[in-house]
Amino acid sequence: MPCTQQVLVENGTQTNGKRTWFDFLPIHTMLTDEVFETIRKAGQRPHYAYALGNERLSCVFCIMASKNDLGVGACHRPELLNDYEAIERKTGYTMHMSRVPLRELSEQGNPRRAA
Repeated sequence: MPCTQQVLVENGTQTNGKRTWFDFLPIHTMLTDEVFETIRKAGQRPHYAYALGNERLSCVFCIMASKNDLGVGACHRPELLNDYEAIERKTGYTMHMSRVPLRELSEQGNPRRAA
């Protein structure tokens, strides 16, 4: 699903009397398959997290991660999930923006595993 941000826009905050600053986001017009095809044509490989099943690249237990990506993280980094869970218990706060504990969210995820 393409992003709704404009591809090329003048950045008024960074523009000053000596320079004009533009934000250029060409990838925002591309579909997911097009992004991976562009990476392949450049002779590169995507980050390994995508092969593990992630839909988005971020920290293992990102505060904005999807249930799927949290499930992938829990599958591949269970010791880190235990550490985060201990922090949630100790502080009384959750580490995800939904305010749902990470373990609960990761168990709701349906991680796609590489063959």
